[in-house]
Amino acid sequence: MTRQESLRYLATEAKCLAEEARDLSKELRSLRAAGLPVDACATYRQKLQAFTELVANHSIALKWTSQPRLETESGRRLSAKIASWRSPLSLSNHRSLLGFTKKQVFVFSGAG
Repeated sequence: MTRQESLRYLATEAKCLAEEARDLSKELRSLRAAGLPVDACATYRQKLQAFTELVANHSIALKWTSQPRLETESGRRLSAKIASWRSPLSLSNHRSLLGFTKKQVFVFSGAG
């Protein structure tokens, strides 16, 4: 999936999340008007927790998508943050030090 496709998907997802937030707000108003029945409030709390987790996942995906991307030796794309984590332990530098072939290193790292 390209970055543009990812951003379009995330924009659509954001609209759905906004709609769900409005629905949850309406539901809370109706619960308050009904005197906050215990069973209904427990169900609402579960819905609110699930919604909060969806928003957190959306936030992570948005941050991930908006970071600049770099390509590894194998052509795989990584975010700049992950690439920076790997740079001190560059596979090409340590491959010769450890005596591994390129294929062995990529299989070991999960890239092959």
